Amino acid sequence: MAAYGANDRRRDLLLYARSGTSNNFVPNKFMDVISSTTQNAENDWILLRFSEVLLMYAEAVNELGYATSGDAFDCLNKVRKRSAVADPNFTSASLPNQAAFRDAVQQEYKLELAYEGQRWLLLTRTGNATSAIRQEENINLPTFRLLFPIPQTEVEKIGNPSIMPQNPGY
Repeated sequence: MAAYGANDRRRDLLLYARSGTSNNFVPNKFMDVISSTTQNAENDWILLRFSEVLLMYAEAVNELGYATSGDAFDCLNKVRKRSAVADPNFTSASLPNQAAFRDAVQQEYKLELAYEGQRWLLLTRTGNATSAIRQEENINLPTFRLLFPIPQTEVEKIGNPSIMPQNPGY
């Protein structure tokens, strides 16, 4: 919660609320109960949001080559403006190089897509999983944990470890 600014609208979405009259709690981000007696909800599961598309595009444009203005900054700032952060506009003064822009995009992914199951994929894709887990959770993550084990039934179907070996560490 400390990562969110005081005026950031996304912050309150992460607070938990009681679902109906039960002892079930869900984040406000997913709360849309239509009947407190049945606890039915009308929320559809989010597969891809426009803000995620904007962040992916900003990231891709930056990786092709940093520019001091243009589409990458426009897309990143559009996501920030919607959330009503105190200073929504990043500029080349606040993000002076490609690495700073990359870090800002990853921070926005973290804040914008909280509880949506996207962060682990981002961290492993960018090679930041072990350092982020260590910094945020104080856990030393073994590198073999970056890959999931291949289901043993699939390994046994092939029957030849030289063709399909189990991921290291499992």
